[in-house]
Amino acid sequence: MVHMIRSFQAISGSAKAHMDGMHAYGLPTSKILGYMAGIAGGYSCLGFTKKDAYNYIDRSKHAKVVDGDMNAAIVYLEGKVAADPMSMARYNLTEEDETISSYKWMLENLLEVMCGNMPSIIVTDGDESMIAEVRKVFPWATHRLYAWHLQKNVTSNTNEQMFCDVFAKWLYAGMEVEEFEGEWAQVAEQYGLLNKYWALQLYENRKMWANAYLRRKFCAGICTTSRREGINSHLKKFLSSRHTILELVQNLELLVREYRNNELVAQFSSMYGVSVMTTCLDPMEQFAASVYTKVIFTQVKKEIDSISVVNLLTSNPFLIAQRTMSHKIYTSAIVRQNHRESEQHTLIVRVNFLRNKKGRTNLKK
Repeated sequence: MVHMIRSFQAISGSAKAHMDGMHAYGLPTSKILGYMAGIAGGYSCLGFTKKDAYNYIDRSKHAKVVDGDMNAAIVYLEGKVAADPMSMARYNLTEEDETISSYKWMLENLLEVMCGNMPSIIVTDGDESMIAEVRKVFPWATHRLYAWHLQKNVTSNTNEQMFCDVFAKWLYAGMEVEEFEGEWAQVAEQYGLLNKYWALQLYENRKMWANAYLRRKFCAGICTTSRREGINSHLKKFLSSRHTILELVQNLELLVREYRNNELVAQFSSMYGVSVMTTCLDPMEQFAASVYTKVIFTQVKKEIDSISVVNLLTSNPFLIAQRTMSHKIYTSAIVRQNHRESEQHTLIVRVNFLRNKKGRTNLKK
């Protein structure tokens, strides 16, 4: 209990360095103390109390923002720009959040950071101010709305499960514009949507969510917030409501550093790793492995595998077509009758499609 006596309490320089380093990485004080106590052999072996540690971290935090939290964050960002020529720092003073002017400022700065290269697709949650500014700043980009937000909006405005199912079909199914428009007119009349504001607004923005209008536009499979939500979930590990704005900026930098390291590892693995060939279309699979990253190659290999084998059943000459998600598999079935025994024999032939150097497709049994 000696560490409880004030005259014996002191935080050593090494202990301060440990706390500063772990706190800078976003670890909460309680976990920092738990780790240090485990290393020292218990809280009684630290030489100071929990209150001493909390007071030290609190003083250090206030010392960094002595001239104001926002000013400290700006100074920190400007210092990063001065040290790294690839860094950019922009800030703007507004009285309200998420206004038209703030959206415009954000999008224009995003365009500058991207060296003037406009994105081909933008996915938002349907905010009217954001939609208007996206059209101005990125007039050629495909702007689509988050599918999850749309479905949530529909379910909150109607209890008709049949309509919700039809709406989900409109979001994802491959259908022509005329077919969609015909179904919308029929369903809107059936469920009385012609005089409902939310439905009229939904229909007005149909070109940003209906797959009939978007199916021929390259969106890289992006129609939900899953990637953004995944980033937000990871970001919460670094953030707390008790953090200052300066700590928020510093923790965001830690998150970016971690993402860049993950990308570097993935790039190295794609460039120097050897992919295992598992399908019978070796030339096609090897070419895909040479142009795609390992993560994308895993998805491409599933598509290659789904078309690599056709089973031919020998039977009386008739052709059976079976449709899968994106391919037609034709099965020829011939049944041979054994004259001595009343049995039917089915011959299954595996056909491998091999592409030669001239780009022609050969069959190999």
